[in-house]
Amino acid sequence: MRFPVAGIVITNGEVWKEQRKYCMNTAQELGLGLGHWEDLIMDEISGFIEKIQEHKGTPVDIYNYLMSSIISNIITLLIGRRLREPHKIEMLVNYTSTVTAFMGASLITSALPGLRKFCEVFKIAGYDKAAQYNRDFMSFLKEEINRHKTSPEFKDMHDFINAYLNKMAELSKSKNTNHFFSEPELEGNLVSLFLGATDTIFSSLGWLFRIMSAHKDIQEKVYQELMDAVGKDGRARYDERDKIPYTFAVLMEAQRYASNVPMPGNRIATDDIPIDGYVIPKGTEIAANLWALHRDPNYWDNPEKFRPERFLTADGTKLIKQPQSYAPFSVGFKEGKFLSDPTVLDGTAQSQANRVFDIVEGWGLSENIYALCFETTASYIRLKNGAFFQLENHLKRKILFLA
Repeated sequence: MRFPVAGIVITNGEVWKEQRKYCMNTAQELGLGLGHWEDLIMDEISGFIEKIQEHKGTPVDIYNYLMSSIISNIITLLIGRRLREPHKIEMLVNYTSTVTAFMGASLITSALPGLRKFCEVFKIAGYDKAAQYNRDFMSFLKEEINRHKTSPEFKDMHDFINAYLNKMAELSKSKNTNHFFSEPELEGNLVSLFLGATDTIFSSLGWLFRIMSAHKDIQEKVYQELMDAVGKDGRARYDERDKIPYTFAVLMEAQRYASNVPMPGNRIATDDIPIDGYVIPKGTEIAANLWALHRDPNYWDNPEKFRPERFLTADGTKLIKQPQSYAPFSVGFKEGKFLSDPTVLDGTAQSQANRVFDIVEGWGLSENIYALCFETTASYIRLKNGAFFQLENHLKRKILFLA
């Protein structure tokens, strides 16, 4: 299993600067996440809410519903069409659920790539299935790029793939070779944007749902603001966020409180960097500790408390949009941020307007604990071959799994 060797998550130096700038500018030019795209996002969120409401107030695991909805949103914005094939949506869910778990920089298999290959070949800990999901996803991207290059109905689509292909054609026509644009970079950028957005949205909404369920007073304030500003359906557009300052402050505080991206991807120093008498040598990997940034008591009063008001002016009518020591998506441009913000806002607004989340009251353990299991990643990502599932099979009954 290999992550693409190109794209804004992986690259550094001049190629990263060029591709990062292009992704930012193209996202703004295409209006990704806004306008027509925002309508698609709202429709997908509405579908997710309807799925939850079908359970009529009974407890439900929202993982598949939420992940499928998010993936449908993001892939539509990148490839210019909605996926209608259930098997492809399932493939994207499998890929998203496994890639970060098996490709994390802190894993020993990342430090020793040969060990990862060994685990794949001998089918250890789910690495073989993860590798297959990765191959399936990369084949899917190549197929979509080829479709945009050859199919008349896709050539004129106003989407990220066509924008990039047109840029490549423009550079080729001008015989300009002083650039890094290529199909491998396009594939890598699509992977970066897709994973960056899906991971950000899923973790952001997951934390928001948990926090809102535990804070009924905050939930009520958000509900009242939404009813007054946008109406009963709760469809809040991103460019209308100033009309709902408290709701957006809740979103920002959740991103600070949870630090959804506690340690963003590493970068490599391309030159020696002097800072306060120290020198960071060229070639050093650099990572930002965003969790520490968001819990620094020098900037945040009682940082362990969830308090949306810290992002509002004294009269509570306006947002403080750029407070110090706040960088939920890392410093500067975060892959997928322009796709994630409108989705997180609408997901929060519609879910609260429809009052679909709550804490299950009176729940408890009714049987003795049989074992304490140090779980493997394979069970958590539902490959069903980790220690948790082996314990279930041994006991011949379902057991509680706390991850």
